[in-house]
Amino acid sequence: MVKTYTYTGGNEIISDYNGGDIIEIPVTKISGYTFNGNDLIFKIGKGTLTLTDMKGRSITIKNSLGKRTTKVYGTGYTGQEVIKRLVAVWTKTKLTGIAKLDESIKLCSHFKGIQDVINHMVADCRQAGDADTFLKKYCGIILDNKDTGAITGWNAGGLRIKTGRNIIPKTTTLEHLDDYKQASFVRGNVTINISSTDDTLTAKGKKVLDGLYNWWAEGAIKLIEKSYGIEFKSGEVINVYLIPRANYWGKTLGNSVRINLGYTRFKSDDDYQGNGVYRAITHEFTHVAQNLYMGRFPQFLKEGLSELTCGIEDRKIKKSYMKKLAGDADYLAKALDLNNSGTLETPYYAAGFMFYRYLAKQAADAYDNQSINVLNDDFFTNTCTVDYSQDIRDSLADTELGKNFVDNVFADNLASQFA
Repeated sequence: MVKTYTYTGGNEIISDYNGGDIIEIPVTKISGYTFNGNDLIFKIGKGTLTLTDMKGRSITIKNSLGKRTTKVYGTGYTGQEVIKRLVAVWTKTKLTGIAKLDESIKLCSHFKGIQDVINHMVADCRQAGDADTFLKKYCGIILDNKDTGAITGWNAGGLRIKTGRNIIPKTTTLEHLDDYKQASFVRGNVTINISSTDDTLTAKGKKVLDGLYNWWAEGAIKLIEKSYGIEFKSGEVINVYLIPRANYWGKTLGNSVRINLGYTRFKSDDDYQGNGVYRAITHEFTHVAQNLYMGRFPQFLKEGLSELTCGIEDRKIKKSYMKKLAGDADYLAKALDLNNSGTLETPYYAAGFMFYRYLAKQAADAYDNQSINVLNDDFFTNTCTVDYSQDIRDSLADTELGKNFVDNVFADNLASQFA
């Protein structure tokens, strides 16, 4: 629920600001702001207003005239920007394997490579002492609010809380398919082909196909593109098949997605959310995007990215696994296995999600003190021997075009990216 806080003067503290909340400053203007660690401190007349752990977060201020301004206070290099730069390397670099992962880490963060992130993450988990501290302080994962943890959502540094209800919104009035056995339609640049058999043409199966046709296919594609800064190319095809019973929620091979009806539940005739089938579809569509544009990855990275699209912080089983992993550094280290590319076990999904959120938060928080390299096609190499140092940034800044790029690439106001 959105809350409104009113500054009344003196030195006040807000410790529970959340995505979409409003702060009213009715008497005077903000004269400036500073940081004490991750705490944001507004200077207002002779007083201050402190927002705890809000560095790099978006805050909505309402002034005495009623005008609202939403702005990211900090570097503007949010967790989502970190992940988008990571993915951009995957879609462009000629490298493969660990060399590819190392280059992507160097170009989005202050870490030296993929193993360096894992080592720091495990060490921080051990240092934190308990699961909740590690999840919140080091990963930005908050398990006691309604945000799902999607990379576009509030917990990851976005403007608004993303819940299970609004992550894939219903944007159109329901229309039923003419043919439930075979249908084809275009959403964005993608042609969606859906197929079913006689034993999947139940009321439940028809609802899944209607959901795909009306909201879920388009919503999943838009969310993936927005989350990772990619765009499905014109003419791409995704084939979706309904399976009456299976030991998985969904499975993807290439551009073919299988959805298990056995795990799908609808509470009523009006329920088109089900128990998360639309999120399973988005998870699998993310795998299609990986297969088309990003390449192969170890299991925790592959599944973690698909979990990052919709988030898993509100999912009971995966929340439980995150707590177990966050409370046991050795267990976490085992799940962050760069050599595992096939084990379909829940710890790898949860650990992968935690890895991306850890990388996103740590890279964003470190931006003030570390140089993040400018992403440019010319900088991609066939080896991992190039040191992308501050010299590159300095040389770019020597030219007018380069200076403008460096000055603006991490603009403070990111509202348009999260609208």
